[in-house]
Amino acid sequence: MAGYQPNPIAQDAYSRFMADMYDERQIIAVQTVFQQFFGRPEYGGRTYYSPDAAAVDIDIIRGTDLTAALVPRGTVTRPLGGTQRNAISQRYSSFSRSFPLVEEESDFEATQLLRRMAGEPSYGGMTQSDRLRSFAIDEHQEHIRRVVRLDEILAGISLRTGFMPAILGTVDPDLTYDFRRLGTHTYAAPAVWTNAATDILTQWDTAWALINRDGKCNMDMVFIGGTAVPGIFNNTAIRALLDNRRIEIGLVSNGQTVPASMQRFVDAGATCLGYLTTTRGHRVWMFTYDGTYTNAAGAVVNYMPLTEAFYACSTARCDRYFGPNERMPLGSAERQWYQETFGFSMAGPNMPGRISGSNIIVPESFYFDAYPSSDRKRVTLRTQQAPIYVPTQTDAFVLATAVA
Repeated sequence: MAGYQPNPIAQDAYSRFMADMYDERQIIAVQTVFQQFFGRPEYGGRTYYSPDAAAVDIDIIRGTDLTAALVPRGTVTRPLGGTQRNAISQRYSSFSRSFPLVEEESDFEATQLLRRMAGEPSYGGMTQSDRLRSFAIDEHQEHIRRVVRLDEILAGISLRTGFMPAILGTVDPDLTYDFRRLGTHTYAAPAVWTNAATDILTQWDTAWALINRDGKCNMDMVFIGGTAVPGIFNNTAIRALLDNRRIEIGLVSNGQTVPASMQRFVDAGATCLGYLTTTRGHRVWMFTYDGTYTNAAGAVVNYMPLTEAFYACSTARCDRYFGPNERMPLGSAERQWYQETFGFSMAGPNMPGRISGSNIIVPESFYFDAYPSSDRKRVTLRTQQAPIYVPTQTDAFVLATAVA
């Protein structure tokens, strides 16, 4: 055990026995399951940086699966209606929105630097500058963790609903990014999964058909809210099929090995429950996501709502945009002051540990700076980001509410 001493020195006026400090922040994982859909170059996803523009224009071209026409030879022909089909090749939806702004700040006061820090020996002799740097690196990493949690919230809302708010909880359409998902891709489940008689696999076929028809790809996974998960294990029809030795529809097993293309979701915090094959022969991998965060009101909230089912194509294209910060341009003197004051560079951020699937996090999306108060009694450390998570292949996702 760290800090254990079998023969601690007796306390007197010049010595003191103290156990190692325990910092709970270092063991709280930051999960990034929904962010794993975005910016994946292997599936066409892109990450855009726009440090000098306040707004972004996003164009979405919808496709069709129309067939070619057969016409009589030797005649001049035109499609009925008089419109050439190739005239739709550049019809697209375009919308322009200002980047949102994420901002976290921490103040350090002069009197704070005169007090012993947690874990510091009573007579350790740390200077005020040492304490400021220690405070700063802790707060710097906590800012990043909080921003990544917010990114996960925004990515999840964008994927599930086809919208992303510029302000959490807003109903103002001018503060909402609408990614033009078809309204038929969000609906209430026709029957709850917690009823053992519900035909769950037919519901999955319905979602598969929507994604295949409108998204032009195949649904291969479903995220199941925690309250609905027992419905899979207890469903009468599924259990009967799984017990039939001559009909192998899948494997329901916690900790099941997943395809390589989906391992990133497990690494980021999701749990694979196995897979099932629907009555129409579509294999669907099942995941549950129990990650939570604490909102501004102090309530614990699930990233994946407990009573929803989120159907997806794991290889759908999803892009992410990172916009500018909000402050005057930095000069070399400010950068040097930051380095000397806090002991690390604002240009090369020190990313914290315990971020699951952290390969998806891009340090270039963060902006760091600091500023002193006018009376020089306080300094403020600041972190900013301006993210937009765009499910570009927007109809490759379906959300079923009230499944439990």
